[in-house]
Amino acid sequence: MPRQSSENQRIRDDRRQQILRAASHVFARKGLAATTIADIAQAAGVSHGLAYHYFASKEEIFAQLIRRAMEGTEHLLLAARAREGTVTTRLRWLIEVMIEGASDSADDLLIVQQAAISEAVPPEIRELVLQRPPVMVHSLSQLIREGQSNGELISGDPEVLALLLLSCIEGIFSSMSLRFQPQTIQSIQSIEADTLLQLFMSR
Repeated sequence: MPRQSSENQRIRDDRRQQILRAASHVFARKGLAATTIADIAQAAGVSHGLAYHYFASKEEIFAQLIRRAMEGTEHLLLAARAREGTVTTRLRWLIEVMIEGASDSADDLLIVQQAAISEAVPPEIRELVLQRPPVMVHSLSQLIREGQSNGELISGDPEVLALLLLSCIEGIFSSMSLRFQPQTIQSIQSIEADTLLQLFMSR
């Protein structure tokens, strides 16, 4: 019986993720206002009623996608700070992981951008986007400050440098979201972390 219960939970979790993946793709192209639960259900290959069984509204799905995207970035920043090695090594790892995931996360970036600028997005969801970035910048600035103290990184306001680095990475994500030709996408993905790191390393 416990095994059956565990299997049922796995199926429910898989189905939720299936709906979320489909919703991310639909929201990225149609926006929150133009998207319906029926659109999401069709993209996920499930019934309209089943989609409502897992989520009460499209706004709930949208908010969960926003939280997932923001928390994923926060997790990577914390993981980079916790890794062993020099600051340069840890920053290189962070940039590489984020760039490698750019093609898979392009839809999430578009959704986050929508949440920040679209008037169709409920205020409580927009607040999720407006509150999280300062936390991310502060987290990364701690790593940059460490690199400055040991001479690895250039001088300057750590939070400004952290914002600049995150903006560079976001620019790569934005390029991926434009759906260039495959060869262009491949060239973007092949950008070496050292190319960005050179902007911040002490000469």
